[in-house]
Amino acid sequence: MALNYGSAILYAAGWVSVLRAHLEDHAMRLRDLDFEEVLPCVFPPQPRPWPSAPALRCYDPAMSKPVRDCLPAVDDRVVQEESRAEVLRGFLLMTPPADEPYATLHLNLAYVLGAHVAPGWTGALDMLTRTSWDSDFAPDASVFPTQRDPDTGKRCLEELAFEIAATQPLDTAGEKARELVRRGVRRVFCIVVRHHRVLEWSKETDGWSPLPDSTLIEDRCFVRPLPVHALVDAKAADSAVIAALEARAEARAEARA
Repeated sequence: MALNYGSAILYAAGWVSVLRAHLEDHAMRLRDLDFEEVLPCVFPPQPRPWPSAPALRCYDPAMSKPVRDCLPAVDDRVVQEESRAEVLRGFLLMTPPADEPYATLHLNLAYVLGAHVAPGWTGALDMLTRTSWDSDFAPDASVFPTQRDPDTGKRCLEELAFEIAATQPLDTAGEKARELVRRGVRRVFCIVVRHHRVLEWSKETDGWSPLPDSTLIEDRCFVRPLPVHALVDAKAADSAVIAALEARAEARAEARA
């Protein structure tokens, strides 16, 4: 039955009220969240439905089945670029502008990660990745091969991905990690803003695993091991960046010799 103009306004107002209530509920839970309470919930993971609150279904599962047995290209879009919209398992997520804690850690992540990326790989911020037919979202940072995909001529899937959890619940970051790993991303990390801690997604436990501050992230994408502490501490970041830039200069000199 068609809705008249007045009914449409009431329908939209009802949705606004529902969404506002969910946002307020999430905000209250995040303010009361302790890191010690978070880790037992996600490591080992506890089975729980996602999302924890109703969300806008913007992608019909019946329409998301592929017409051929393959995945879409990583840069085939469901959402409009630069629209702040993401789609995760068919649910619409809106990414708001960042407050100071998230914004400063995001800059620090870019600063440290960019210095450590080895030749042959490229770093990116907020780059959309199509992980499946009903998911299209952007990790906060990622590292992918510079060389284009020989079959498609488009970019390759990232090998590393980083998420920052500030107002974003860890459940949502976990669902993103699952999607990325399922698509083929080798490693996914999450920086928890409130506690300045770094987690890595574990395929074996299907959950987040905390990394000690003394951990060095060794990976073929890096010119030298990346200190975990540098991702959450500005002074440590400076030392790590200087060492990484020196390693890159040595690598270039060896390549020219």
